[in-house]
This record gives sequence, structure tokens and C-alpha cells, in this order.
Amino acid sequence: MEEAIALGRSTEMCFYEAELLRLRAHTQDDPATRSSELAAALDLARRQGTPLYELRAALDDFELRGGPARQALVEAFNRMPTDSPLPELARARRMLA
Repeated sequence: MEEAIALGRSTEMCFYEAELLRLRAHTQDDPATRSSELAAALDLARRQGTPLYELRAALDDFELRGGPARQALVEAFNRMPTDSPLPELARARRMLA
């Protein structure tokens, strides 16, 4: 993962970096480090305008931290098309219910 992130940065082809940061968070045992990685993924996804990656990071963050991450999940959910059949949207609906 580190190599993929470094390659993206060195070539300025960072299309998947937010997703890579989210996945890297899952390799962390320390909850604070995991939360920090998810926050970085969420921030980058927002800046890049990639709502699916934002939603994925927000889902994982909400799963990790609960209530304090709810607003970010709501915002990410609201940026997605409501008629989309994506499983991430179904998961978000369940988590926000």
C-alpha cells in the first residue's frame, strides 16, 4: 500500500489515494491511528470530489467512533445519488436508521 501511495504521489496520479488511505487504516491496531488514517482519507476524498470514497471512509469512521462521526456520514451520504444501488448506500441507510 505504501508503494502505491508513493507512486501515485510521485506521478501526480493520486486518483485512488483516498481509498488506499482508508484501506491502510484497516491495517492499524491502534484506534487513534486508525481514526487518523480515516480522517485523512475522508478529507482527501472531499477535496478530490470523490463521493464514493468519501462515503466509504465515513462508513468506516462511523463504525469505529460512532456518534462523533455521524455528521460526516450524513454529509457523505447526502452527496450520493439516492437511486444508486451501491451496497455502501444500503449500509449507510442501515447505520443511520
